[in-house]
Amino acid sequence: EANSIFSEIEKKQKNEFGAESQYMITRIMYDNKKYDESITAGLYLKDNYSTQHYWKARTFLILVEDFLGTGDTLAATANLEKLAQETRFPDVMEQAKKRLREIEALIGQAKMEDGQ
Repeated sequence: EANSIFSEIEKKQKNEFGAESQYMITRIMYDNKKYDESITAGLYLKDNYSTQHYWKARTFLILVEDFLGTGDTLAATANLEKLAQETRFPDVMEQAKKRLREIEALIGQAKMEDGQ
């Protein structure tokens, strides 16, 4: 199973490879709709790989989707806004901006449907 392989790499490699493995663990949890477990895995990466900025930024894109999956739109949009403004990685910045626009459009649509 991929998850156990990534876990083994993460345990042995406390470097970029470990961070990428932890990112993949986070992604697998998200893909399986295990949002709380994915959030835990993502926060583990944030706390234990402080120098791996790229993998932390990529992980926050997954955490945003986890927050949406658990109904926490406020946390999702706050994290996207921060990523869009502060990340130094163009691919992550573009993804954050795009997803933020999509969420804002959905919120706007919901408000229109509710008559607000």
